Amino acid sequence: MGQPQVDELFRRYYPVIRQKCARMLSDPAEAEDVAQETFIRLWRELAEDGAIATQVGWIYSISTRLAIDRLRQRKRRPRAELDETTRSKDDVEGGAAGREWLERIAQVLSAEELEVLMLHRIDRMNQEEIGIVLGCSDRQVRRVLTRCDERLQRLKERLEP
Repeated sequence: MGQPQVDELFRRYYPVIRQKCARMLSDPAEAEDVAQETFIRLWRELAEDGAIATQVGWIYSISTRLAIDRLRQRKRRPRAELDETTRSKDDVEGGAAGREWLERIAQVLSAEELEVLMLHRIDRMNQEEIGIVLGCSDRQVRRVLTRCDERLQRLKERLEP
């Protein structure tokens, strides 16, 4: 794949990936960083290997993993620093409550579970599409989603007064 094809993928998918990351992270600046990192990795991967079998799936998968890494890193930052970087960003879908819930589940679910959940709930992909992106069966995706729902229900029950 040559440079023009990378440019076309960037023009076509960068805005979509940036929006997806903004919904996940509730922070436009951080979303911009993740989207840029996704395409930098795509460019490097193509420079080394020359081709990626499913570029769009790869882009979604990498951007989701990078956003999950950011969510997990937030838990390690002092709360005051987190509040300062996310203040007045509540206009992003989900608001403060959504952001806190994502940060909480990022600490509870495995990377595989988070990736499937984000592709399903944030990107609105169906099980077949997720299977294509992740290179697994619809059945495996369905099992992971069921497991996520069960774990999230238990977490909600523990957190409710």
